[in-house]
Amino acid sequence: MTPERSPRVGLLALMLELYDQSNPELRPDREVFARRIVGLLSECADVVYTGIANTRAEVEGACREFATQDVDLV
Repeated sequence: MTPERSPRVGLLALMLELYDQSNPELRPDREVFARRIVGLLSECADVVYTGIANTRAEVEGACREFATQDVDLV
């Protein structure tokens, strides 16, 4: 973070992969919730959100994006 810009926050939304298999109807509701959090955080920070992650590869991808976007906080 520099004085010229707002803090940059990476939102890492986690969900068990099992829920996608056993209760796929949960994902849309969790996505709505995550978007609500993005909206709240956006009032005081720039937010980087890559979507819900439920596998190691998705978490690693989100973390790479956070590094690329130079986030200050995850």
